[in-house]
Amino acid sequence: MRLLENPGSLLVGAMAGGAVVAAAIFSFQLLVTGGERVEPDSNSSTTNGDETLIRRVQQHTGSWDHLELLNTQNNFDGTHALYAALATAGKGDLLRLLEQSKTVASDSHRLVIQGSIFERFAALDPHEAIRQVEEVPWQHRNVVLTRIYKEWSTSNLDSAIASIADLGAKSQVVALRSILETRDDLPESRRKDIARNFDSEELAVRLINESRAFSFVDDPEAAWNALASGGLDVGSQLDLLTNIAEQWVEQSGIEVLSQVIETTIGDLGYNILIRRVIEVLTKTNPREVFDFAVELDRDKQQYMVGRVSSVWAESDPLAATQALAELEPPTDAAIDIQIILHQWARTKPQEIFENRALLPRDVQLRALEFAIAEYAKTNPQEAIQWLNELDADWDNTSVIARSMVNGWADVDPEAAVEWLNSESAAFG
Repeated sequence: MRLLENPGSLLVGAMAGGAVVAAAIFSFQLLVTGGERVEPDSNSSTTNGDETLIRRVQQHTGSWDHLELLNTQNNFDGTHALYAALATAGKGDLLRLLEQSKTVASDSHRLVIQGSIFERFAALDPHEAIRQVEEVPWQHRNVVLTRIYKEWSTSNLDSAIASIADLGAKSQVVALRSILETRDDLPESRRKDIARNFDSEELAVRLINESRAFSFVDDPEAAWNALASGGLDVGSQLDLLTNIAEQWVEQSGIEVLSQVIETTIGDLGYNILIRRVIEVLTKTNPREVFDFAVELDRDKQQYMVGRVSSVWAESDPLAATQALAELEPPTDAAIDIQIILHQWARTKPQEIFENRALLPRDVQLRALEFAIAEYAKTNPQEAIQWLNELDADWDNTSVIARSMVNGWADVDPEAAVEWLNSESAAFG
């Protein structure tokens, strides 16, 4: 059977959820066989609060129909208590506790609890655990499924692999990835063989290359090449690739960004990766990144220049606008300039007015149109004073005046029309 063409893209949500589940800290050791309860090791270490909670849970006869266990805090002690208590639970207990867990208000805490329940369930009866996944909200199922196969592949690898065939296409990808990540102790050839059974050897290769990349702590170029050697899947490797690219540029200079672009262009996640890398680099050294973008081939230049200038404008719209205005031919940057000016005017129209002389004449006129239109919405009388001041700079301010009236009319059309009629002789 064949899995989807791009299995990595299906796992972004699961990876994000996995970061929350990782708060569960460690896998518990099985203290139960055949679903029957046994007492925990008397030498196990718990805090007094944990011991009290566990003792109350164990002393409770019949079902675990109280919510005490579900009220543990989402911290180390709470997680410890949760695991210690679950280690004595049978299947019936787990089913009841799973039902009760639906009442936990916090999504993240509920996911930690349910993930732990399912990991314990997988230790007792993984097939039943899979059937119970339907009880979990759809957006959390990948996380839970990952936990099940993490446990299952450790206790019975062959059975876990065989069960993948019974899953839907998306779930197959999640299960296979969980097995390959958990059993990184297996030889690379064995991991590839497992993935090859589902026509997904490329997934195994990517995970193996990720492991290699982590070994190049001080050599981001080697880490990048290790990942690229097996073919990149930007969708599932986005965070890792972004971090490596940032470190590589920091270590070797902005020029290496060309290699990042060349090895990822054409990938479905290319724009996302480049946008994230550009955002980080621009925030620390905007002019250098802007100059780099300008020198790119024309087919890449427009996107890169626009993205850099947009991020730059968040902290210094004046400098970003000035840099764009210097480009030749100027028409190439016209749209990017207009976008920046519009956003700048919406947030700080007074700043545009005060710095107008620092802008090129043609850009200045457009900036003033945006700024006075926004300012007139809240300060119409001061906007009129602006207009009077501009008479000394411009032979004809009618375009700016019309922008002011349009902005003013958005909030007070009667006053705007009245003023316009009073000035009709001046504007015709």
